[in-house]
Amino acid sequence: MAVPPSKRPKLTGRAFYKSLGSPKYILAPMVDQSEFAWRLLTRSFLPPSQSASILAYTPMLHARLFKDTKNFRDRHFQPLRSGLHSHPSSGDGKEQQEQKVEAPYLDGNPPTDRPLIVQFCANDPQDLLQAAQYVSPHCDA
Repeated sequence: MAVPPSKRPKLTGRAFYKSLGSPKYILAPMVDQSEFAWRLLTRSFLPPSQSASILAYTPMLHARLFKDTKNFRDRHFQPLRSGLHSHPSSGDGKEQQEQKVEAPYLDGNPPTDRPLIVQFCANDPQDLLQAAQYVSPHCDA
């Protein structure tokens, strides 16, 4: 069971690198070419035991659109088959519990798409924070 993001210690430098599995390669982000299918294809050239040796990035996502628009989230980041419906810090927790028990789907799926860094652009720090809270359980940074 994953440790909640707020309870994980903040790692820096070598400790962070080791927490990612000490990747040997970095799959650099490309405009409109770093989606899940590209990351999966790139990792498919290595044996499964070495797929974690590639650190991958998502394309740059617009934080305000990501936090405000379900369709934007569903189109650009799909960690669960049902999508990211509610914000992790809102609601009564019932929908959050349903999401927690749902099996990983595409983006950030531990056996196929990790380590993964999700990138956001934002003008408002609150937009950035709220967007990051959606993806934090499904990525490494």
